[in-house]
Amino acid sequence: MSLSTPVNKLIAKRKNHKLSRDTIARFLSVPVMTLARWEKGTATPSKENMAKIKNLVGIIELLERNKMSSKMRKKIQKQAGMKVEEK
Repeated sequence: MSLSTPVNKLIAKRKNHKLSRDTIARFLSVPVMTLARWEKGTATPSKENMAKIKNLVGIIELLERNKMSSKMRKKIQKQAGMKVEEK
């Protein structure tokens, strides 16, 4: 089974930003094993979960593209359930 483009993007973003499966699963409100199956291509996300995946990928891409203040970036990351690194 081939992975959908949003799932492929999510895998790449998760690995690039060193986000754990647990962090992503919590944001998507799914079990970690479900996320692992999507990443392996042994299961396909529902339409509702695919929308959540697209939303999360969009948030990550927004953070990558825009040069926001670190305060704003941390706020968005926190709201998205992403790991926020303190400096």
